[in-house]
Amino acid sequence: MIPLLEAVKPWINHYGYWAVFFCVFFESLGFPLPGETLIVAAGLYAAHGTLDPLGIVFLTVTATFIANNVSYVVGYYCGRSFLVKYGKYIFINERRLFVLEDFVNAYGNKITVVARFILGLRQFNGFIMGTVRVPWVGFAVYNMLGAVLWAGWWIGIAYYLGKKFGGVFIEHSFLIGLGAAALFIIMAWHFFKKHQ
Repeated sequence: MIPLLEAVKPWINHYGYWAVFFCVFFESLGFPLPGETLIVAAGLYAAHGTLDPLGIVFLTVTATFIANNVSYVVGYYCGRSFLVKYGKYIFINERRLFVLEDFVNAYGNKITVVARFILGLRQFNGFIMGTVRVPWVGFAVYNMLGAVLWAGWWIGIAYYLGKKFGGVFIEHSFLIGLGAAALFIIMAWHFFKKHQ
């Protein structure tokens, strides 16, 4: 993560809050951008007083929420026909589409929250939920919840550790990031087990 943190620093130096918003927005639409890395870097900047942590969280949540809803609408109106026609190129056929629908029906909108923390699912979560025609209101609520938890988790951890440990956090940021992700996945797994 350290090279990535170094790579996104010029973006924040030159564009500040706009870098956070647009990078997260386009990453959430599926573009190969380092959105998660950038909000961690922004959290570190906030720890040193360069950016406002609440402003970063607000922009991250807003960008995520809007982008996922755009993706949902595309999936809702075009997703099934697109996957039936072109899905074979990404190993998706109608049978697998039905399996996907069964999975979504079994776990519901909770998937939206967990998917926000998983690379790949984060980018296509809205499209998938729209494709299987999950009701929009439920999706929007859980989409917002996932966005708040994701932004608060990564920015909060970066801000706290940046304040507490400074350079030590930068030096070991990759291991800390893995640990934070693993901790969240364990917490989510226990939550789902408890509420099944």
